[in-house]
Amino acid sequence: MSCEMLRKIFSSKVLLRRFSQVENIRSIEKELPSPDFLSKYIRKPSQKLLFSKIVLELQTFLRILGSSSLPEITDDVWTSLVSLPSFEQRTQFLIMLKQNHSEQQDRIKDELEKPEIGSSSNIYYSEGKEFRKRIDQYHSNSVLRLKRNEEDLPQLLVDCRFLNDFSLTTQTVFMTQIQKLYEANWTSRHPFNITIMNYTPDQQLSTVAQRNLYFKYGPPSKDKNAKFEPHMFAPKITSQSVKNVLPCDKSEAIYISWKARDVLPSKPLNCKAVILCTSLDAQPCTSSYSLAIMEGIKSYRIPLEKHVLLKGSHRVLPLAQTSMVLRSYFLGDDLGQAIKDSFLHVKLSKRSRAKESEALIESYRSIVEKLELEKNREQKKIEFLNSPSKIGSYKPTARSYNHRYSREERKNKKQ
Repeated sequence: MSCEMLRKIFSSKVLLRRFSQVENIRSIEKELPSPDFLSKYIRKPSQKLLFSKIVLELQTFLRILGSSSLPEITDDVWTSLVSLPSFEQRTQFLIMLKQNHSEQQDRIKDELEKPEIGSSSNIYYSEGKEFRKRIDQYHSNSVLRLKRNEEDLPQLLVDCRFLNDFSLTTQTVFMTQIQKLYEANWTSRHPFNITIMNYTPDQQLSTVAQRNLYFKYGPPSKDKNAKFEPHMFAPKITSQSVKNVLPCDKSEAIYISWKARDVLPSKPLNCKAVILCTSLDAQPCTSSYSLAIMEGIKSYRIPLEKHVLLKGSHRVLPLAQTSMVLRSYFLGDDLGQAIKDSFLHVKLSKRSRAKESEALIESYRSIVEKLELEKNREQKKIEFLNSPSKIGSYKPTARSYNHRYSREERKNKKQ
């Protein structure tokens, strides 16, 4: 995109002043969408105004949190950004992108630090594929060993019927959780047989899935033409309902709900299927507890409060940690210890990194708000200068006089 095109899109003088420098335009140019995207989505004045705001927010975000804090901003990401009407929603989405990108970079760093993987980028990509093949083989052997010895864990089902109703940010959270659920299962000696059910994505959810479900669509790659083949024991994804997916009678299945009245007993339940749900249990209409009642399936709660000191953010475990607790539980391990281990699974480095970035994010918010205020003041100034009283089109009304004598009386006096 040319600098002239940017100037046509930005209607605010404040934005023009900020982006008129060549180096600034070149720095943001890499993050701008394609001409096809602009011609399709950025046509009306309101769309151009929103686009200019997003570019301003994006550049400020990258300047404060670092140019490498976000992944490549593709047209799919821009589609998500322009669909979010408020600054708060866009900020949450950018933070989500940053966190996912940081975790992806951590995984790459961990693999690069392994002895068998070299530091060269070419060696990394070739060895990275070999590394995944070895883990795939390990996962296959674990699955076949459990089947051969008839040591199968209950089938793990993930009910996704509410996903289409959630915001983009919430959808991204749950898609990231499903990917982490697979990763925790992928490297386990006792893997679950996982099925993602009631999955009927719209365009937005499909885009989020392609960006986050690496086991289905493949990890990020520099080669856009590279083909990815999912592992044969990767989670099955289906639009079918609970009734059609359950491998057993409903009496042999359970829902795990954080609002359930009954807690898991100390002795492992004799069940053949465990159902997790991508739900917001704070709302009854999107609660896994309500789903369990509707489906006629017994629901249980993992007794976190008995074994750990809970804080507000930890009252609901993510899918991956929930599966770790359930795996240990059905293998006969102590439930309390399994719960404690699931909390320790969160790396301290991630917590400290989150605290450090919190201050930066607050700075980002304040700077963008200040720039928005400056832009609004500039716009009001322009409107005032262009008002009728300033451009000479205003005509004052004639002054009226109240005479003491009538016109005829004045004429008679003159005579």
